[in-house]
Amino acid sequence: MTRSILCLLAFVLTSFCSFAQPTDNPYRTMYPGAPADHWTENLRWSQVLDITTVPGPNWLAKLITAQDQLVAQGGGVIYFPAGDYYIQNNFNLKPNIILRGVPSVDNVAKSRGFSPQSRLSFPEYVPTFSGTGTPDTTAFKVITASNSFNNALVDFDVNRGRISLSQGTNTNTINGMVLSVRSNNVAVPSPDVPTATQNAWQRFSYRFGYNIVVRNYANAIIANCRVNDFTDNTTNPVTNDSFEQPGYLADSLGTPIVIPNRYTTFSYTDHYGIGLNRGSGAFYGTPQTAPELFRTGGEILDNWVLKTMRVGIMTAGLGLKVKRNTIADLDGKEVYLNPQGTAKQRNLSATYENRGIDFSGWSVQVDSNDIEVYRHRFYRSNYLSVDGEGILVQECCGGSMVNDYHIGGNSLHGDGPYIGIYKMRDIQNLVIEDNNLNNVTNIYVESNVNGCTATNTGSCYAMRNVVVRNNYNIFAGCGTNPGTGILLQAGVGSSDIFCYGNVAEPTPNAICSRTRDSILITGPCSISLNPDPNQATVNTNTRLYMANCSTPFVPGPAVFPSVSVQTPTDTTIINASAGSVAYTIQTLLNYDVNHNVEVEYWKDAQLLGALSSTSSPSLDNFLWNVSPTEQGTRIISAKITDLSATPRPVYSWSQPIKVKVLAPLSLSASSWSSLVRLYPNPVMQGQAVMLTVPLGQNKPTIQVFNLRGQLLPADYDVQNDKVTVQTNHLAPGVYTIRVSAGANSVHKKLVVQ
Repeated sequence: MTRSILCLLAFVLTSFCSFAQPTDNPYRTMYPGAPADHWTENLRWSQVLDITTVPGPNWLAKLITAQDQLVAQGGGVIYFPAGDYYIQNNFNLKPNIILRGVPSVDNVAKSRGFSPQSRLSFPEYVPTFSGTGTPDTTAFKVITASNSFNNALVDFDVNRGRISLSQGTNTNTINGMVLSVRSNNVAVPSPDVPTATQNAWQRFSYRFGYNIVVRNYANAIIANCRVNDFTDNTTNPVTNDSFEQPGYLADSLGTPIVIPNRYTTFSYTDHYGIGLNRGSGAFYGTPQTAPELFRTGGEILDNWVLKTMRVGIMTAGLGLKVKRNTIADLDGKEVYLNPQGTAKQRNLSATYENRGIDFSGWSVQVDSNDIEVYRHRFYRSNYLSVDGEGILVQECCGGSMVNDYHIGGNSLHGDGPYIGIYKMRDIQNLVIEDNNLNNVTNIYVESNVNGCTATNTGSCYAMRNVVVRNNYNIFAGCGTNPGTGILLQAGVGSSDIFCYGNVAEPTPNAICSRTRDSILITGPCSISLNPDPNQATVNTNTRLYMANCSTPFVPGPAVFPSVSVQTPTDTTIINASAGSVAYTIQTLLNYDVNHNVEVEYWKDAQLLGALSSTSSPSLDNFLWNVSPTEQGTRIISAKITDLSATPRPVYSWSQPIKVKVLAPLSLSASSWSSLVRLYPNPVMQGQAVMLTVPLGQNKPTIQVFNLRGQLLPADYDVQNDKVTVQTNHLAPGVYTIRVSAGANSVHKKLVVQ
């Protein structure tokens, strides 16, 4: 019998079951094939403080004390042995703090037996249906990490508490992870309810809430979490706290009416499930216009999410991975109220944003996910909400240009949750392959060609290097001719579009009377049958049903500009161990030499520089000064713009290239902190403190905090690699000094006598 099972047997007899305090990197333990230098190796897993040994009148007080103790030592793990912990209020993680519990015996989040043995419970919201109602402050608590870094929550069963590691987007707010966490009964009260004409006690679940969300500058992981399983759990079923509100008032054409009870539920699932770096409202963002959508190091892996409204996974990133997640939904949903909860829904074309995965950014992999989506039916009608996408990319609401996407091996279920690259203007470097549409849905890939005509070329956009292949069980619709199983719709400048090996539904569906054996492909005259580029003949299972143009053919520039990065190549290693290195980014350009052309060179979401044909003799070689502080995986891309093209400039982005920068040990994240020296320590009040800091190319900044985490004035001077900090204004006591230089930072304990 394993130790974990013995502990579970003893759990009913004791409040807590002590395990040996873990010091391993749990991400490495779960994903042993991760790179050896994965950023999670730099978190302080080895310094552990057992919360049960910390003094305090309750668990929140113990947690605050434990955090302050670890911050004074540079951070570490607050360990929660197996047991139940009641946390009565919000809690904010400080830098370098990790909360860690005991894993579930069945530690696969997709399993119904998943329930970590360390359980955090927050206050329940108990509604009252009179007066102003129960105050919101009695519940709806949250674990945050405001303007912090190096934070993680690992192995917890959390009830009634949101996890919102919204760490900010300055260059120091890096490294946030939520791993192996179960989350239930999470909601945010909507600011829209009550209105002036509603009962003051009314509450409504805010549609923009999240169970788990992480937003930071770089490196964010949400993996192996289980969201909203309630009684769908064999180890620790919990009650769904959702409640109906009798007598709920809402507007109907200017008159308040009483809404039937079953449509007034305050729901703990009618909001987003998991979010990662998607808080932007950008419209068709690029690294230049919306860098917050292009943060690196994002991973959403192996999660199970139930949602009944909005989106299961809402995310963005550069080099983002969204893999092996399960999105669950409920069939038979019916609505009476609008999404705000303020009025009867009268517009039968409204959206409740029922979607599986909604993503943006560049170099994104959305692979091997199992997605179920159902739409809402409007009260006493046959109309369904206008949403229902299984996998969606759109230009609005934090959307970005499509560049280097792989959508493969996903399975979609429900009432038509299609794969939609929806009206995205220019689309580049896209592969959609091996997806199972389960005879319920189809695939749309369309650049925004609404209104594209010879006299309205401002609405004409292109697709380049797009491959749709080997998808199966495609539902092609009903009618005299086969419906749209695959829609490829592109405008002027399109090239290299391939569609082959796809299989439409071979037998009649229950709602159809005939067999479909073909796939509809629409496009401008410049698109014909799209054969497998590796085969001499067109696949027999694909026929072109639109012989005429679906959009007008509009002549484009003689040469549409294109760019590809030739050097470096993917997986190139640049060794900056001896200091900064001059490295040439070489591109292959295609453009009209008689036109005014500009080429921009990008690293991650930062512009390195630009070359112009009016001022530079060579546009295809850019000198990149690689600093050791850029240690890690960097993503290089280039953009070429033909400024002379009419009626508007035309441009093209290269496919991003991943480059690994090796830094000297003195500047690596794992050892940089050990080279920061502080002396004397302890120090007499009024005596100056000296620090040695490995600068690289970054001037350090100094911050001083007391044990309550309050930021104090810092009087310091920098001379070369020596920093002098004055202590005249510091009373005797214990302080924390934060030293930051570029992406590196460290906390040092300082004792003033």
